[in-house]
Amino acid sequence: MHLGVPKRMVRLLALAVIAATTVSVTSCKDDYIYDDQEPEYLGSSIYEYLQQQGNFTNMLRLIDDLGYRETLVKTGSKTLFPANDAAFERFYQNNPYGAHSYDELTVSQKRIIMNASMINMAYLSDMLPNTANPDNSDNGGKGQALRRSTASTNMDSVQAIPGASLPETTYWERFKDSKVFLTAQAPMMVHFTPQMISAKGITSNDFNMFFGQPYNGSDIYVNNVKVVHPDIICKNGYIHEMEEVALPSETMAEAIARLDNTTIFYKLLEKFSAPYYDGNIDAQVKEYYNGSTELRPVIPGLSANDSIFVKRYFNEATATTDPKGESLSKYGMLYYDPNNTTYGGNSDMGLMFVPTDAAMMEYFNGSEGGYLRDSYGDWNNVPTDLLATFLKNHQKRSFLASLPHLWPTLTDETSYAIQLNEGNVVNSVLTSNGVVFVIDKVIPPIDYKSTYAATLTSEHTKVM
Repeated sequence: MHLGVPKRMVRLLALAVIAATTVSVTSCKDDYIYDDQEPEYLGSSIYEYLQQQGNFTNMLRLIDDLGYRETLVKTGSKTLFPANDAAFERFYQNNPYGAHSYDELTVSQKRIIMNASMINMAYLSDMLPNTANPDNSDNGGKGQALRRSTASTNMDSVQAIPGASLPETTYWERFKDSKVFLTAQAPMMVHFTPQMISAKGITSNDFNMFFGQPYNGSDIYVNNVKVVHPDIICKNGYIHEMEEVALPSETMAEAIARLDNTTIFYKLLEKFSAPYYDGNIDAQVKEYYNGSTELRPVIPGLSANDSIFVKRYFNEATATTDPKGESLSKYGMLYYDPNNTTYGGNSDMGLMFVPTDAAMMEYFNGSEGGYLRDSYGDWNNVPTDLLATFLKNHQKRSFLASLPHLWPTLTDETSYAIQLNEGNVVNSVLTSNGVVFVIDKVIPPIDYKSTYAATLTSEHTKVM
């Protein structure tokens, strides 16, 4: 027996479907008024807003030259932190690149400025400090973010470092007579907002220690620069206008290298650095900078036989083996890599107390550190395992747990009192992965102060 649907019923069902579809489509078309126009409250795109203001020509040139025009005209979910032309003119008077005009900026420098000024998501100023994964369920993650990733990548800066300026260790020795190509890790944006400052318990005096001025309770700072016009709403994101050109902040290691009163500590720190090869990074850099366009120029001096490296510091968290894969347990390691831009994630970062050159020599030649002088004659001769213990005692794993107002009870990472006060601070630098406090004293580890300290310098003594 054959069971089926009568042909007349099939035709009726087909007509009903067609009618329903027509009504549905017509209804959607008639009811939705924004098919052919955009809501007026959205305003201009990010790019159009900058055009309309008339004083962002430098920023617009960056956008055009780097191929971001279409992105910032049409694409949604962008946050831009631009500086106006007056700020760029001040920037050309004094900047780390030595560029006195826009035309003197290299492609790499343009990428660094532009990408550090853009987040690939739309954030109002009061949303910046919020985290997706709350650190504290009581506040839902509000105010927990201290830092955020930007459009920056490790492709923005690839430098050829001459051999003469490399650390004097076996790890860098093969490049001494030539150069080494290093790619920088992408920096994170550091932002101080009222919500974050309140949630993290940062006091006005703490803020003063970082920025040299007390906090007024409402300002927003991004990469050490004040936001002058926050929350400009565009149809494809938000603009927060900056007081000055906001360059990406350096790392703690880079800050210590740049300062002229921390040369001894930095030279010792460099003994724990090495060039690490990453095949993926090497391939990405060479594929991108292939000379195919002006935005992808060939890196000067880079031959087919050269490799791209990343500079890392030996540490107990992310680099426990050297570039050859050999254990560093006997060589010595830091607590964390002061060049690692992502250390601490969104909600925290590191902190380092770095003695001045005068403090280092006073300790070495004084009664406390005299046994080191007697044994080795010079800081540079102290074995790396002893140096590692000394250097990492000047590292704090958490910036937020080491704020200046907490110093009266602050301890090192082994729970011994540091005995530090604000009067010991010579100067400070807020970097992309932590704060560097340059201090006028040394913080020796407990091993250096105990009765068996002198035995550490002898090959013939052991502690049981």
